[in-house]
Amino acid sequence: MNIFSRYPLRITIPALLLTMAILRGAVSYQTYNTAGVKLVEKQGVDFVDEIMMRNQVHMNATLRIEDMERLKKEVALLSQSADNGEVTMVVDEKKRIVSASNPAWEGHPLAMSDISAEGKQLTTNLFDARVSTPKRKIIFSRDKQIIYAVAPLFFGGDPARIGLLYHEYGMQPLKASWQKTLHREVFFVFSLSLAIVMFLLFFLYVVLFRRARRVCETINRFGLGENTARSQLGGADELAVISTALDKMLDLQVAAEKQIRDQTLLLRQLTDGLPVLIAYVDQDACFRFINQEFENWFYLKPEQIIGRQACELFGEKNYREISSHLTQALSGKTAEYEGAIPIDNGSLRQFHATLLPHFENGSGVQGCFLLAQDITQLKQDQEQIRKAKEQWELTFDSILDEIITVQDKDFRILQANKAASVFFDLPRDEIVGRRCHELFREDDVPCSECPAYAVLQEGKTHAAELYHERLKKTFWVTMSPMVSENGKFYGLVHSAKDITEFKQLEQKLRQSQKMEAIGALAGGIAHDFNNILTPILGYSELIAGILPNSSPERGMAQEIEKAGRRAKELVKQILTFSRQGEQQRQLLQIHLIIKEALKLLRSSIPTTIAIHQNVVDCGMVLADPTQVHQVLMNLCTNAYSARRKKGGELTVSLSVVDLT
Repeated sequence: MNIFSRYPLRITIPALLLTMAILRGAVSYQTYNTAGVKLVEKQGVDFVDEIMMRNQVHMNATLRIEDMERLKKEVALLSQSADNGEVTMVVDEKKRIVSASNPAWEGHPLAMSDISAEGKQLTTNLFDARVSTPKRKIIFSRDKQIIYAVAPLFFGGDPARIGLLYHEYGMQPLKASWQKTLHREVFFVFSLSLAIVMFLLFFLYVVLFRRARRVCETINRFGLGENTARSQLGGADELAVISTALDKMLDLQVAAEKQIRDQTLLLRQLTDGLPVLIAYVDQDACFRFINQEFENWFYLKPEQIIGRQACELFGEKNYREISSHLTQALSGKTAEYEGAIPIDNGSLRQFHATLLPHFENGSGVQGCFLLAQDITQLKQDQEQIRKAKEQWELTFDSILDEIITVQDKDFRILQANKAASVFFDLPRDEIVGRRCHELFREDDVPCSECPAYAVLQEGKTHAAELYHERLKKTFWVTMSPMVSENGKFYGLVHSAKDITEFKQLEQKLRQSQKMEAIGALAGGIAHDFNNILTPILGYSELIAGILPNSSPERGMAQEIEKAGRRAKELVKQILTFSRQGEQQRQLLQIHLIIKEALKLLRSSIPTTIAIHQNVVDCGMVLADPTQVHQVLMNLCTNAYSARRKKGGELTVSLSVVDLT
């Protein structure tokens, strides 16, 4: 509070005006005095300069004719014309006083005169100047009360004989005269200012003070509860404007108070209608406002809560759990936490609370708002969602034979199952975010044969068989759209199943079917060939029986019979291969079967492969001779295939092995 606000305006304003009048007089005196002194000093300098210049000319003319009497008269006239002068004298080139206002100095050296030290220094400087034509010079004394002036004089008209005219001029009479004038002017200014102040005081009392008191009384009456109090000042001056504005402000204040009451009622209705606990806590942790939900939670009335501290309401144990959050909010930071309180049925009410600091303009934190929401059902729903998500992830990852991913319309992977992570040997974090074609084909361009294009166009599931050149694998790819009931597109479900082994089995099945067809054809040919062999064997036996033993033709017939029987055994093997012959085990000497098979094999294997055999008699075994023959043929054919290009040796051995 400053000093002016401690007293009424009818005291402070007159005091201020009187102070201003006094200051005005003081400032005027100082200003006029400074300016006047400078003006007097300038006028004195100009006057001295003028008389020095005029007398310098006259004295130079007198000295040219060396009329000393006339020179003394001019010095006397100079001293008389300047009644303020202190000293006037003429000094020749030898620094001897020729003429002076004090006759006692005449004929004596300049140093014998009684002029001041400043005057002597000025004359000395003129004589010591090393210039052909010294100039006139005028200076003030240190106290600026005397003007010292010197001017060069030429004796006898000879420039080499330079003397000087010395003159002192006192400023005291001029300054004294100016001080008298200044006092009269300052007194006039102060008197005029005082008269103006008195007139202003009268005017202010009539126009301002009396009317301002009425405005103040109106404010005091309104502050005491008189809502109808109004000043109602007439006129068009500023107080009338203030009065009108004040009356309007009071009207607005009454309306605002009514609006505040209405808004408070509306706020109460709104907060009571919200399913959220709302309360306001001040800096002392006391409750100042609560809504209906707060009452419902704690089964207390407002009068049982308002004004009580949080520690009293919640108890020491529960208050310790929230004290840190409350302290944080009252320090200006938002605090959030979750907790639980028991309810009547023995269960817990879970809630999420937010503490918002309340800032007042320029006053810092005044308190905090407490907002709490019952999240018991939300927690239950979240638990169900968590379980559903966990179950879905388990289901998603349990599909181990298919790579399943969820992609957006740009084929960027959003989710991937465990099979995808295992197949690509990458963690899921490195799979998610990459595009499908970048992961499968390491290419920036999507696969042209991918069914995803048809899915995006038609919105239906499509599948295709794709061969992966880099992995040498075949995949059965299925793409399905993820679309909500209202038609909103969420993404694509991409399923890729490795069917490489299945394709190989399918190829083997086709080959087996082809071999079965070949076997059926071979069986038919074998039957026809068997029919051809029957007369050959029969006629060869008849011819061999007719011919004598010593006949050479008998041996030929027997060879024909032996070849026919080998052909019959070959037909039997073909029938066995085509599964049209019966397999029978019998006692046989296996080394004979092997030797016979090697004879047939020699004709079908190129000569680049040499056949070596180490076949010994291993006795009798129980086996199917056709199957033994077929096994040996298969083994040798495989060995031939391995060395078909480079050639080599094929060795067949037969030995006895004891089985324990």
